[in-house]
Amino acid sequence: MRGMLKRRGMFWTLMVAVTLACGAWLALFSGGLCGCTDKPAEKVEQPSSGNQPVTPKPSSGTAAPSASQKALAEAKAASMPVLLNFHSTMCIPCIEIEKVIKEIEPEYAGRVAFIIVDVYDPSEMNLCNQYQIRSIPTTVFIDASGQIKEGYVGVIDADSMRGILDRLIAGTP
Repeated sequence: MRGMLKRRGMFWTLMVAVTLACGAWLALFSGGLCGCTDKPAEKVEQPSSGNQPVTPKPSSGTAAPSASQKALAEAKAASMPVLLNFHSTMCIPCIEIEKVIKEIEPEYAGRVAFIIVDVYDPSEMNLCNQYQIRSIPTTVFIDASGQIKEGYVGVIDADSMRGILDRLIAGTP
């Protein structure tokens, strides 16, 4: 009887080890389970009815607004364009786009609000749900009136980002 219990314990230990190994293999070699993408940036299609207004939806709970929601509200109150980037600190493409953002941010200081949202921060869940974030990195460009003008999933190069930001500042489509 004792030998049988020992064999069962070894069996279940082996099953857990195999399951963990398969999960690690999938995460490493299938592009990851985190929702990040290393494809070139793809423009997100906007609704045909025009631009979406960016007004924070009421919180589903009694939680206070997150830091990103407060920064977004401040930028909207100041009539400032916004670069809103959804990312994770464990996602390689997210780290790449963050480098691009940090490179160009000083050029637009005081003219564009740069808001970076960690999708794995529980306090940011409402904002992620509001923008329907399904893949990271996702970057949303919002004009001074609070309208979404463009959105991209993936890494955007510095020159393309500068072009979009220049159009936002100029108020051109």
